[in-house]
Amino acid sequence: MTRRLLIGVAPLALAGVLAGTAMGGRGDGWTPAVAVPFDTQCGATTVHVTFPVNNEFQQVTTNPDGTLVIKVTGSAKVGLATDGGNSLTVNASGPTSKEMFDPTSGNLDFIAQGQNVLFLTADQAAATGLPEIFSSTGPVDVLFRSDGTVQINQLNLNTVTNLCAPLLTG
Repeated sequence: MTRRLLIGVAPLALAGVLAGTAMGGRGDGWTPAVAVPFDTQCGATTVHVTFPVNNEFQQVTTNPDGTLVIKVTGSAKVGLATDGGNSLTVNASGPTSKEMFDPTSGNLDFIAQGQNVLFLTADQAAATGLPEIFSSTGPVDVLFRSDGTVQINQLNLNTVTNLCAPLLTG
């Protein structure tokens, strides 16, 4: 889990799985989703990622094969800021209909709808033609493999917004 490819998604899901389940919730297996701030890159520029609004809840179940199935609902906003003073806040309320983490392979399949923010490494962005940080609206299915590769299974490119561009230009 030390790979940067999961940095953007894992704090929203896996940190919540580990910490959120002990925090109580709103019943029926729903617990608060924990979002941990982190740094990522837009090219050579460091971007500080925070969660100024995190009113999301998650429900985690385990399949017989050990795969964790994570559903997330609620409201969330992602804050993005550079050391140069550029910043923006983006709605990332999803919902995540089924995020699946396979602990055996280390793969994470991010399956969502609504408004989402995704983070890619420079290599993943180059391979997919997508920005390193982007938002999307509508159905999305992105498989983050433990070897660092990404497979885009579903993504409406007409709804992709490059979030690096305004951070780099102000």
